[in-house]
Amino acid sequence: MYGPQKGATPEQVDMLAASLERLAQVAQSTLGEDISQTPGSGASGGLGTGLMLFGTTLRARAEAINEYFEFDQVFENQWDFVITAEGSLDFQSPNGKVSQSFIVAPFALC
Repeated sequence: MYGPQKGATPEQVDMLAASLERLAQVAQSTLGEDISQTPGSGASGGLGTGLMLFGTTLRARAEAINEYFEFDQVFENQWDFVITAEGSLDFQSPNGKVSQSFIVAPFALC
């Protein structure tokens, strides 16, 4: 899904998919469970699986970020504008892809 976004050719996507499947097989033998469909296990080229092999529990990015920065409260205010570093909001955005954004607070007029 993300490979073509990053410039991978169809052949490279096939190779990457096969590599992630192999990583899932190795992880299954180590963890004793099939993590191939675990959300986030293939993130960042399999980094999620690598972290799981060290005993980490994966969480949705938006949930984890909100725990520390309380972004859900940000939208209680009116803002002048938002600058985002994400290429675009697309079909992946509601599925945990988090935009890297800078929100500029309202200007106070005196």
